[in-house]
Amino acid sequence: MKKIFYAFYGLVVILSITTIILVAVTLGIIINRLGSNNDRSLSFVRGIKSDDLMKHLKQLQIIADQSNGTRAIGTQGFNSTLDYITRQLKENTNFLLHYEYFRIPNNVVQGIPELQSEINGLIEHYNYLTDFTHVLFSPSGYLPSPIRLVSIPNLGCQDTDWSSVLVGDSIALVKRGECTFPEKSLLAEKYRAKGLLIYNDGAASDR
Repeated sequence: MKKIFYAFYGLVVILSITTIILVAVTLGIIINRLGSNNDRSLSFVRGIKSDDLMKHLKQLQIIADQSNGTRAIGTQGFNSTLDYITRQLKENTNFLLHYEYFRIPNNVVQGIPELQSEINGLIEHYNYLTDFTHVLFSPSGYLPSPIRLVSIPNLGCQDTDWSSVLVGDSIALVKRGECTFPEKSLLAEKYRAKGLLIYNDGAASDR
């Protein structure tokens, strides 16, 4: 089985960039409305309106919905987001726009990952993106089949959770919560797990 994980740094960076750009767009619109001779003592913060922010957020969501649910770098949703931001700046500000191109690392899943389990002779097959997904920018790997699965006590955020079971050369199964995915991953590596599965706890509709 080819196992690919994903670390949320990429997602955080993308969301941060989007937030910064969105604020820039909003401020640009405010500058245009006030004109170049506006009272400089007017606070930008006071000028930002929630209705303006929501308008852009709704449009960004529409772009994602029309692009297979994503605006990640390298996708049509990302390109459409850039087009939208550029158009807003051109139409609502007197900014001089300058494009700079740079390379970024990317992560692509080759083929369709497979995951199956066998418990007491009962074999279950799981569907990629429906039952499980990978963690962005995590490395790929080839694992022997079958391979032992070890459930980590508690939330897998403390050394004591991992030292209480034999993890080496096994797949670690850890409940989501309390600490970050990277922190769980570092502990899995420390205790020589071959791979890491993080499962939702059902505490909320998105988990």
